[in-house]
Amino acid sequence: MEVEVKLRLPSREAHDQVAKVLEGQSGPPFKIYMQENVFFDGTNNELSNQRAALRLRFFEDDGARKCVVTMKESSVIEGGIGRAKETEEDIDAQEGEKIRKDPNAIMNTSHNLLTTIRERYHCAGFHSLGGFENTRQVFKWHDHKLELDETRYYFGTTWEIEVETDQPEEIRDELKKLLDTNTIPHQHSKKSKFANFLAKKID
Repeated sequence: MEVEVKLRLPSREAHDQVAKVLEGQSGPPFKIYMQENVFFDGTNNELSNQRAALRLRFFEDDGARKCVVTMKESSVIEGGIGRAKETEEDIDAQEGEKIRKDPNAIMNTSHNLLTTIRERYHCAGFHSLGGFENTRQVFKWHDHKLELDETRYYFGTTWEIEVETDQPEEIRDELKKLLDTNTIPHQHSKKSKFANFLAKKID
């Protein structure tokens, strides 16, 4: 089970304020990722009908092209805390690009997670839902990795803080205190990035 604190920022200005505060506390981000997120469903919506989401994420890490397959199931966000059953596995970036161009390549892959998804959900085939880009800055904060995101959809841009933790209420409250102390506006995230993408609007 993945558990994350998720706080929405209203503007690029607020996003930049957060970055400045974090840099003052613990230094610049130790990672910056330019992520491309592409989502897929079964031909007959076999995944979405079961509240499941399949994502391929492409990014550069230390000069190498990477791709990660992620399956999220039963995602819920409440009180600025997101919970979901999540499974991830790396995949060769070239194979990932092949799937991006031809989603039905999932039907023939031997990749462990994709094979499991294909068989568990009895998919007749796959199609792409499209996706969005995200710039992620990763900071060290209170023995956690704090992720500061700028997400670009074709219909708008959002800014968000995410922290994965097994103490979500405590970390959420500490994070809100940090933002309040520095007069940075924020609110609890109401929907996941994927949910905003599907709805074609920012909520």
